[in-house]
Amino acid sequence: GRFSSLFEWFRNIFNPDSQLIPDENIRKPRFDEEHDEDQYLRNMPEHLRLDTAQYPTRLKATSRLVGIGDAHGDLEAFEKVLKQAGLIPSDEQLENDLSLDRHQWMGNDTILVQVGDQLDRGDSERKILHLLKHLKTQAKEKGGDVIALLGNHELMNAQGDFRYVTAGGFEEFTEFDRELDGILDSEVPEEIINSVSVMPGFTRARALALLPGGPTAQMLAEFNIVVVVGEIAFVHGGICKEHLMNLSVEKYALEQLNYETRQFLLGHGPIPSVLDDSNPLVSPVWMRDYSNPRPSQSDCERLKEALDLIGAKSLVVGHTPQASGITCACGGNVWRIDTGLSAAYGGLPECIEFIGASQSPSIITESGKVSPSARAVPERIITPVSYVQSTF
Repeated sequence: GRFSSLFEWFRNIFNPDSQLIPDENIRKPRFDEEHDEDQYLRNMPEHLRLDTAQYPTRLKATSRLVGIGDAHGDLEAFEKVLKQAGLIPSDEQLENDLSLDRHQWMGNDTILVQVGDQLDRGDSERKILHLLKHLKTQAKEKGGDVIALLGNHELMNAQGDFRYVTAGGFEEFTEFDRELDGILDSEVPEEIINSVSVMPGFTRARALALLPGGPTAQMLAEFNIVVVVGEIAFVHGGICKEHLMNLSVEKYALEQLNYETRQFLLGHGPIPSVLDDSNPLVSPVWMRDYSNPRPSQSDCERLKEALDLIGAKSLVVGHTPQASGITCACGGNVWRIDTGLSAAYGGLPECIEFIGASQSPSIITESGKVSPSARAVPERIITPVSYVQSTF
């Protein structure tokens, strides 16, 4: 099948036994210097160069950039936001032009970034994954792109944590077998087969698909943890200097994080230490420091330090639902775009857009565009007690 072929392609391209050895001559991560794309790739270690050529960590900005928050298995809500952003046909357009497909890309050269958490809490997870893939193919033909990131819920599922899966979510993996079709036991790692065999029967199809090396895990392996488009960085939870220093190839820390996560999902290596729950440092998919109702001054300083290191001017995050819709904080340095749009939360269907070379932001709501100043949140002057992590 095509997914087993993809598995073999990755296996041949990447050497799972290779070790990432830090180069003492590589300085601390910094990307705000002017480098052309060829030089950026030429100076990169070979394993990262091969990976980022296929799955870029950094992309040049186009005329329009759109960010959408956590979808959590709600296809209808996700489609609604796509329509509001003009990325797929509106109901009126479909009525007036019968030649249009309901999932036809209408965004021309727009780059769409969905910040993770496609999975859990809803019944249409796989439909969302396939829609993202379908739109990406179309967008690239028009000079745009569709980039999906990994959230904590994708990694939880890849580790067999199904606490937040709905009954419909389990059923979706038994009713529809597009990924599982043609997958033979011999193509699945033996340890995965052993793990799945002792699971309750209703969970096995999902586990077989999502555990590392499985066909849906291979789909997720095409997603990154972090991406930078122009000067706007996207990650599910947050990023800080400590995350970057936790990675051995410091100058290309973001690229290495994406590479190591991809290897994990393909079944070629362990989960990166910076994402491991045993690491006392809260990972980039769990971090909430910049998503507090009012971030502290010290949080905003940490954010600015991280942005300077990765060469970005703003960070866009999901993960923590914002009850009043999309907000910005830390003087516009962070956009919090998880509006809890899925039925599990009943939040607002909103997205963020950045227009032109200056990447000027605005918020797209059901009733039109909203100025960033209307959603700005002041920072707290006193550093708060550490924020308690909870699961969303």
